[in-house]
Amino acid sequence: MITTLLALVALLEPRVMPPSVPGAIEVDAFFDDWNGFTSFTFGHLVSGDLTGPNDLAGTVNVACDGATFFVGVQVKDDVLQPGAGRGGDRLALVFAIDGRRRTLDVALNDLEGARAATMKLDGKAVPDGRLSSTTRKDGWAVELSLPVAALPGITAGSFGFSAVVSDVDHDPTKTETVIATAPAGGPPNLRFDTTAGLFDQYLAERGALAAEYGRRRTDVNGDGAPEEVVVNAADVVVLGRGLPGGAIYFYFTHAWGDGSTLQNLELRDVDGQPGHEIVVTHSRWVVPDELRVEILEVYGVRDGFLKRMFGQKLAEERPREQAELRSSLRFVAPNKRGEPHRIAVSPATVTGLTRETWSPAETGRSYEPIPLPWDQDKPKDVLYELRDDVWLRR
Repeated sequence: MITTLLALVALLEPRVMPPSVPGAIEVDAFFDDWNGFTSFTFGHLVSGDLTGPNDLAGTVNVACDGATFFVGVQVKDDVLQPGAGRGGDRLALVFAIDGRRRTLDVALNDLEGARAATMKLDGKAVPDGRLSSTTRKDGWAVELSLPVAALPGITAGSFGFSAVVSDVDHDPTKTETVIATAPAGGPPNLRFDTTAGLFDQYLAERGALAAEYGRRRTDVNGDGAPEEVVVNAADVVVLGRGLPGGAIYFYFTHAWGDGSTLQNLELRDVDGQPGHEIVVTHSRWVVPDELRVEILEVYGVRDGFLKRMFGQKLAEERPREQAELRSSLRFVAPNKRGEPHRIAVSPATVTGLTRETWSPAETGRSYEPIPLPWDQDKPKDVLYELRDDVWLRR
């Protein structure tokens, strides 16, 4: 039962479509450049009957380089009935993007010569779209490309895709059989992923995998494309194909120490610059069962590298003594033009400790210390201001 449920979940998961290299596919109705790309078969009979293995069998390949979406369709058809408009054999590509249905209709016409196939997206011509079509001894083939700009949202996440063939064998105006690669109204079955395969390359070059703590997706680089952020027991990693210098990943070895635990991983803007920063809160036992520390760090892509931009100790706990120091932190956006971004750290609340009985924990790395109430006449937030990409205590 459990195995069956897992199999069903796997079937419902969208297939990942890694980005293709620009120029890898030429729209020419030849398919020798499609090896290794995502493919579907016409395995869904919508209506009618199939008369044999050579009647409406075929494959559909899809690819995207981030700017252009490519489709290659190869169909076996024992009776080819060319036609225009709503007559003859026809092809439709159905997209479901952000709840909106888009349909690209391809009129096969005579496939070649002066009456080659034509296409319209939602009834309109596609500027910068390209199409090539050909007859074959056992059927026909169509290869086409669409600018991603004509399908907004297609590179932002999961979407539905189905290729639908309407087949006419005898009466040129009467559709007899319809096949598809998937139900046109089904769940999302494709996901364009600019980071696909990059983590495996990081592992191959970095070495053995350390325990993984957390994984998120956002625009870290500030170029509008999402990167994947992975935090493991060794590194903070940013993976993406648009990183500075042509890199496909950056990593920062954080040296948190053995036994660290990820408390929170948040991707957010903390400085008003393009791209999100990586805000990580982690804890570890400095002395097992006796002294635990909690630390917040901020990482960001700056000057072509992944940098650790800020580190703040937030808490020290001594459970055997029922003692604790705990502070809190907030990011403060400017109220008016010209003001810097700030980080405000509150004075610690103290349980079971005094100035005389407290001593700071040794963490092995320099972090901003917890603001202590007995160090201030009137306890107030400690402020750090961002100046030239550096957080300085005010």
